[in-house]
Amino acid sequence: MSAEEAVASKKEAEVKAVKDDADEKLGEALPALDAAIKQVKNIQVKDFYDMKVVNNPKPFIVTCFKLVCLFLMPKDKPKKPTDPG
Repeated sequence: MSAEEAVASKKEAEVKAVKDDADEKLGEALPALDAAIKQVKNIQVKDFYDMKVVNNPKPFIVTCFKLVCLFLMPKDKPKKPTDPG
């Protein structure tokens, strides 16, 4: 085996170890992502109105709703007729 093949084999082993670790972490994260997507899809308009009644929501609640709004926002906002371009 040449020196280049030895270096390549060592790099291959390192890359495989990183890939295996990433695949393991992804396998743990995907079920949580799927559960979160299901929960977000269950949010209804009335939930926002229920929150409107709360005068001083806790900061984590405000952050959660900001994130939901960010995810539900359309990707491209429509341009106004007066906008240049």
